[in-house]
Amino acid sequence: MTTGALRAVAALIAIGLSGSAQAQVRRALVVGIDRYSGAPPGALAANRGTWGNLRGAVNDAKAFRDALVKRFHFDSRNVTTLFDEEASRERILATFRRALIDEAKPGDVTVFYYAGHGSQVLNSLSPELDKLDETLVPSDTRGGAPDIRDKELVRLLLEAAARTRLTVVLDACHSGGMSRGAAPLPDWRLRVIAADRDHDARDPELAPDLRDVGPYGILVLAAAEDRQPAGEGRDPRGKPRGYFTLTLLDQLSRMPVDAPAEDVFKSVKAAMQRGAPGGDNQEPILFASADRLRAPLVGFGTPASSGGTVAVTRIQQDGAVVLQAGKALLVGPGTVLRRESPDGKVARLVVTEVPGMSASLAKRIEGDSRSVREGDLFTIERWVPPAEARLRVALDPAVPADLARALAAMLGPANGPSFVELVPAGQEAVDYRLAPADAPEKYVWVRQAPSSTRLPAATAAVLLRSHAVGEVTPAAEQLAGMLARLARARALLTLASDTGDSEFPYRPVLEGVDDGAEVKDGKVSASRRFRLALTYDGKPDERQRWERHFVYVVDVDAGAAISVLYPREGADVENHLPVLEGGGNFGPAPDRVPGPGGLVTLKFAEPFGDETLLLLASRDAIPTIHALAQPGVLELPVGGPVASRWPGASRGGRPAAWIVRRIEFSTGP
Repeated sequence: MTTGALRAVAALIAIGLSGSAQAQVRRALVVGIDRYSGAPPGALAANRGTWGNLRGAVNDAKAFRDALVKRFHFDSRNVTTLFDEEASRERILATFRRALIDEAKPGDVTVFYYAGHGSQVLNSLSPELDKLDETLVPSDTRGGAPDIRDKELVRLLLEAAARTRLTVVLDACHSGGMSRGAAPLPDWRLRVIAADRDHDARDPELAPDLRDVGPYGILVLAAAEDRQPAGEGRDPRGKPRGYFTLTLLDQLSRMPVDAPAEDVFKSVKAAMQRGAPGGDNQEPILFASADRLRAPLVGFGTPASSGGTVAVTRIQQDGAVVLQAGKALLVGPGTVLRRESPDGKVARLVVTEVPGMSASLAKRIEGDSRSVREGDLFTIERWVPPAEARLRVALDPAVPADLARALAAMLGPANGPSFVELVPAGQEAVDYRLAPADAPEKYVWVRQAPSSTRLPAATAAVLLRSHAVGEVTPAAEQLAGMLARLARARALLTLASDTGDSEFPYRPVLEGVDDGAEVKDGKVSASRRFRLALTYDGKPDERQRWERHFVYVVDVDAGAAISVLYPREGADVENHLPVLEGGGNFGPAPDRVPGPGGLVTLKFAEPFGDETLLLLASRDAIPTIHALAQPGVLELPVGGPVASRWPGASRGGRPAAWIVRRIEFSTGP
């Protein structure tokens, strides 16, 4: 089942509410298929070719079943399993309905797990350009049984999610047989068969919109991204296993049972990049609402923020630690990270180099070599942005001495480099100066440097001392927090392309919804609606073979607020563009992406002034890019420890090539 299926299942996922009710029963259907029985290949669609049985899918399903019982406290009597010949098309569909819909009660926790082959089937009436529906392959497919199409599965998921808290885990290939990268090892095989193009589903139905499904939404975790293989081999004991499920259960065993799903995903994704066969070619994906991302993978729990965690992707032979955070997520040398293990042992890392947009190198500064492993999650203890994003600031002589001392302690170099350089008053070439505001006992950062002209001219004013608090620390924290926000905004505004051998032949276009006219004078009115689209801007004779890229749209407004406008949170694969006819990652570049409706529709509001839309395009995805979002500096309060206000983490692995395009304009009423 491929990303297209997951788009149907989860890219339009419901914005689930944080469930306060306790589940009455935990129920699961676990499917694992190694042996595909039935008639000989002559009964198959002729163009599906030959394909073999698997070895590790049933082992995976049994291991996942055990984890549900032992880790997530499922009663084994409520975990239904279908293995090999038991997992026919009709039995999978009927058992799903019985176990997860008919027998379920409101508030139950439900889980559907599948390990086996995945594929696609022709659908000439599909609205998708590739005209293929993604499928799960039941055990009787060789006997002529149709695959289970994504739309069929979605209908069942809708019914189950209408009253239960549903989690879906899929360990199958998400491609019609495409494989990238090195040749597999002898015991390495892919969980995929070729698409069935001889039988046409002829189904014009659009994927159901899951946004109104309630009350909890759906979470989908899958083994591989669009048109990537999912593989299996042997675990360290020689037992056949799927790489994804093996890694998932290993990382879960080392995390709290209520760890946020987003943290579980980061850890699994990082661990899968440590160099096992196929690891560089198989990247798991996660779809869910914002609340489900921050709640446990299975069951209920209070949503928790996990945006400030960074995963270790691998440890090099020289001891250097590769982290999944780079320039695209505003990390610079000097950033300090901390991890405390369940037994209380502390490890600290410091970033030494940022070689690319999505990876950085670090060294241990506390803890022994056993305290850091691939997949471990570290939190940012002290954030340092790229050097070009740091701010030079000065304090007006009128700033009280106790406030000046508090700010110097927070922003000074005592603990290493920071996101600001605090210089003596009177020096030239500073970005911001702290000065008295018009109101008594209030202070404000005022822009000084021309190089910062797209940043706010002034921040909100901060009251030095409130009646309830007689000391200046809260005011200093708010003022330092504003500088952190300004530094992050500046880091985005100064982000440069790192193209390598990557090219993306599209430019962003802001145009009116009503008239389709492109904004060319740099002025945007809040009284109108606009859409952002991509238009082909490459050479006419070079458009026949372009590689798909992941596309992100980030807005920095006049108050330094940062918003990730595209893609939606929890649906980070719908932005793999352009979608090409017939599928695949390469093909002719269309004139416009993604179509007449554009990427996103916009309506601008206060604060008015200079605003920038950034389009980022990369071969690699950043599943936590939404952690970049922040409020601006024209509003209060801005409290809490300064070091914790870091934007988040990105994917890891090899440095990715990035293309940055900008639209700069001015907003007004």
